[in-house]
Amino acid sequence: MSQHFYQSIHHGRPVCILMGWDRPLQRHFLVVSYTDLPRDAEDEYLYSNLLDRHVTRYTDLLYYAAKLADLDLVVPNRLLQELARDAAHDIGTRTVNYAPDGTIASDIKA
Repeated sequence: MSQHFYQSIHHGRPVCILMGWDRPLQRHFLVVSYTDLPRDAEDEYLYSNLLDRHVTRYTDLLYYAAKLADLDLVVPNRLLQELARDAAHDIGTRTVNYAPDGTIASDIKA
């Protein structure tokens, strides 16, 4: 699966936004986790597509963009463009980190 990471702030708390293309399942995903808590804390996740009862196998990237807006989070346009590209080319082994200004800080393709 491709993984795109962007660090942000949600109501004064640091979060990591992880979006990607899951090649085996043929769909995008979104996970937003607090980075100021232990990894296994009960309230670690602000959002996870796995816990969203409205997500189906047909949920598209626009749904997740709207979900981010609902959470008052903004990701770089470049991130969404790259996610659409990953889906179009069925890219499954890629890890991308974005700088605060929205540029790609690192792009590792296995």
